Amino acid sequence: MERMFDTIISLVGGQPSPVLIPYYTYGFKKVVMIRTRTTQDETEQIKNILRKRFKDISIEDDIEVHPYDFNEIKDVLTTNLSKYKGEKILCNITGATKNMSFQLKEWADKNNVHSCYVSSEEGVIYLFKNNEIKKEEISAKITVDEYLKAHGYRVEVREKGKRGEGGYWLEDEVFKKILKEKLKGKIDDCKKSFHIIRGNTVNEIDVAVTKNFRFGIISCKAISGPTDGKQSEEKHKNRRVRLFIDELIARGSSLGRYTRMFFVTTYKLSDQSPIVKKALLNGVIVYSSKDLVNVGKLIAQKMRENIPAT
Repeated sequence: MERMFDTIISLVGGQPSPVLIPYYTYGFKKVVMIRTRTTQDETEQIKNILRKRFKDISIEDDIEVHPYDFNEIKDVLTTNLSKYKGEKILCNITGATKNMSFQLKEWADKNNVHSCYVSSEEGVIYLFKNNEIKKEEISAKITVDEYLKAHGYRVEVREKGKRGEGGYWLEDEVFKKILKEKLKGKIDDCKKSFHIIRGNTVNEIDVAVTKNFRFGIISCKAISGPTDGKQSEEKHKNRRVRLFIDELIARGSSLGRYTRMFFVTTYKLSDQSPIVKKALLNGVIVYSSKDLVNVGKLIAQKMRENIPAT
């Protein structure tokens, strides 16, 4: 099948997913990345993913611009992009600063080539050319490992304790249900029981999933009763649930703006529980004892849904 585009010119900002999605969607022979001094590390992470995934891709030298200086950005783009005229080009204007996006869009329009904007919230790619706008759903697949490496993490298998300790049995059961959804094509990839490491920070992940370039983490906790004998069982369990959810929020915030977060527990919670409502306000979907039978289907469904408008 003939490629729609040969060359992609991408802006690189702090979020790698909007940069990677067009590569995985269309495929390219040549890659040009426009970055600032502060996004050099992100650019290298993206390059490493592309080299491993696409063996025949040619990655050009980076183009560095000032993030806000309109005139400098325009001059640098005009000088450095002229050699690509005549190629089937797609300019990805997502990410980076608005000033950079404006100037790259203007260059694309002037040279009569396509530009695109990746809307992760809507799950679509907008394509622009000649005052026409087309919209395509994001259906590209990325593995859990690729997603994490794109965000600068190293992945290591976690050594678990005995079955039943620390809720590992629940983690295993949730993963089995997620794996069934993967076999049906409802989930693209899944992984369990590992650590993610960046710098000196180590985080534990129970289960992670991907679907249509969306990433989700699942915290699985079998809540036991009180250990100090001073608190009621309900208060103790509620305190532990809140603590685990706070940990999940902190972990999810470092994994990209659009990471889906799920908390699965054996504890019985109603949908109207203050804990559940507060978790939802912070982007965490809670599945308790009543949901365990169908938790794989429920998570797969949420992974396919767009992020609701706020």
